[in-house]
Amino acid sequence: MLRRGSTNFISIFEESAFVHQTMSLQVLTRQVFICNSPESINEAFVEKAANFERKSPQIRSGLTPLIGDALAISDGPAWAQRRALVEGVLSASRTQALLPEVLAILDAVTADWPQGPQAQDIDMLDATATLSARIIGGLLFGPSFGAAEAAAIRAAIADYQKHTDRSDLPLLLGLPSWKPFRQNTPILRSAGAVHALFERLLAASLDSGSGLACVLRDSGQLDPTALRNELISLYLGGDDTVGALLAWVFYLVSQARDVEARLEEELYAFVGPQLKPAEELARLPFVRAILCEAARLYPPVPMFARQAQAADEINKRKISAGALVVVIPWLLHRHRNLWHEPDLFQPERFLPNARRKLRENAFVAFSIGPRACPGAALGLAEAAVCVAALSHRYQFRLKPGTVVEPVCHHTLRPSPGLPMRVQRRVLPTGVRVPAPRAS
Repeated sequence: MLRRGSTNFISIFEESAFVHQTMSLQVLTRQVFICNSPESINEAFVEKAANFERKSPQIRSGLTPLIGDALAISDGPAWAQRRALVEGVLSASRTQALLPEVLAILDAVTADWPQGPQAQDIDMLDATATLSARIIGGLLFGPSFGAAEAAAIRAAIADYQKHTDRSDLPLLLGLPSWKPFRQNTPILRSAGAVHALFERLLAASLDSGSGLACVLRDSGQLDPTALRNELISLYLGGDDTVGALLAWVFYLVSQARDVEARLEEELYAFVGPQLKPAEELARLPFVRAILCEAARLYPPVPMFARQAQAADEINKRKISAGALVVVIPWLLHRHRNLWHEPDLFQPERFLPNARRKLRENAFVAFSIGPRACPGAALGLAEAAVCVAALSHRYQFRLKPGTVVEPVCHHTLRPSPGLPMRVQRRVLPTGVRVPAPRAS
């Protein structure tokens, strides 16, 4: 099981795992407790959050060389101070103000996509990864962040991940890896390369006075090292997750013509031939329902792991000190007793009237409790703008013969890539939608 899970974490689960409310495993000397019901999740991650706030030691050790004591892996008073700071930077009002910039970056990134009737083959996984990287980089550092900067960061972070092997399940469980032990020197060297890139980007942002980097700096709460580390943490949180979610959206919609038809209806009814402002695109209800349903079926982060600081109980089951307490959205979101036809793509579940009927804490794509993702609102709004704008302009079809499988490495992604044929969409009236603005 561990060997299989080290290459694709979600492959280890049998059908019975989708009906259990909790599961407790003893892996060598470590207890691994899986919360798989809204009640157990609420008990551990909300009611007893103080005891289960700490990220797993494997996640902390894998990220500490890269982001130090940044919000993503800190706890206690340091976490509380950073949480308040980041929440302020990513406030609802600032999120709304950033959305026009999201649309402008999308226009620039897709300027070389097909403008005429001829279809073009595109790997949508690579395209959405590029788009999400350009967007989060542009929001953090301003307009000087372009394709070259995004490519350099992608290469540097990939090198770091290669050395830390965060996708290795045995390491996640605190066991020896099946691969040879790695010295720290390559990890520190890779982290240093990432640090140098972000320090140069930070300097350019501060010189120009643009980007969220300036907002963080102006808070006066972070020294230069802490500022750099929080920017890396924010970049990581807003890059792979949004890119993977967008890829799954375009795949799922391409396989459900009824959903695509309803999406078109919403776009042309509320948007029309010309795109509305980005703030309006982010509020389109069916677009947001599609995003949530895609995140239910294919949660970009398919596992959240915490470490028990003291012995405790969850759902009247004993939890030992040091145990890993885990929520696996991949299981919860397809739970046979929580969802009607759980394996089907049905965005209507998340329309406002239907969503009110969902069990609380049955949907946890962005984690839950005090440590829920502080950038979730921005990420969802950004993704909604991208889905609305791209679906308004283009039609996406999976390349014939392609078989897509979900594979979990650092995020849950379609494998092997997502080859799609992209074609300029024609409005029902026969009026072609306007081309994006190049910049």
